[in-house]
Amino acid sequence: MKKILFALILLFASPVFSAEEKSVMWSPDTCEFKLNFPEAPFVEKKCPDGPDKQCHEVATYTQVVDVASRVNVRVSCQMRSEDDLKKLNDESLKEIVRTMAQESGLSSDNIVLNDKDSSPRTATILSIGARNDVDVVYTGQVWVGKKSLLRLDAEMSGPQNKTVDEKFSAILKSLSTK
Repeated sequence: MKKILFALILLFASPVFSAEEKSVMWSPDTCEFKLNFPEAPFVEKKCPDGPDKQCHEVATYTQVVDVASRVNVRVSCQMRSEDDLKKLNDESLKEIVRTMAQESGLSSDNIVLNDKDSSPRTATILSIGARNDVDVVYTGQVWVGKKSLLRLDAEMSGPQNKTVDEKFSAILKSLSTK
């Protein structure tokens, strides 16, 4: 429980990155959003099959500290038509983040939606639990813009570690619109 409270406090209280660190911004041209990583993430291009076949980037950042504690972030952003994005109502956004948490091996009904008239619209889920006897704090987020949809999976795992807590919160706090 201490790890959870500490992580939530850090999420809202810590600086984005220290002055000595150089962050690397991830912001694909086709995306309305940006995110800073403490160092360059691994970026791969995904090109799904089907009639749309629109490729998009997936960025993955992992940092392991003290062999047992880690921060993992995976983010993708896809262009979508304005009509498709308008179809995403509160229930569909809740279902997306609920499924994201289940795919991570955790589940929760702790979902927060912002005002549906806000731009961007967001849905966030927070799950706290264990996977293979390792403590995990997970958040899944969906950001809906006017022309793109961002999905973010982020987690801290292992014993409490200040570096991991700071990196996790700094990355999450850096997510914004362009």
